Amino acid sequence: MNKSGRDILIFSQVLAGKLLIEGCKLLKVVPNKNNPELSVFYFPNTGFVRHKASKYINLDNN
Repeated sequence: MNKSGRDILIFSQVLAGKLLIEGCKLLKVVPNKNNPELSVFYFPNTGFVRHKASKYINLDNN
């Protein structure tokens, strides 16, 4: 878990689907404020989700 403890927001439907297939829990889906035709996917900021997402992107840009 990172220092902020906030949820992980995913803007890619493809990545969100891959995380769901990997067994990550989806918290909620909301419309993207900049483009309501797109969605923002909220996942809990846990080590499990971060590990699975790191297979596809680098979340630790510190």
